[in-house]
Amino acid sequence: LTEVILLKSMFRMPMIAAFLTVILGMAILMGYLTQLLF
Repeated sequence: LTEVILLKSMFRMPMIAAFLTVILGMAILMGYLTQLLF
């Protein structure tokens, strides 16, 4: 049971990591844009 859960979490990790990186990138871009505009 634990091995199956570990495998599922391992397969989910790249998707979650990509999602977080996209959100972080968008936040950083918005921060730079607000600094440039204001």
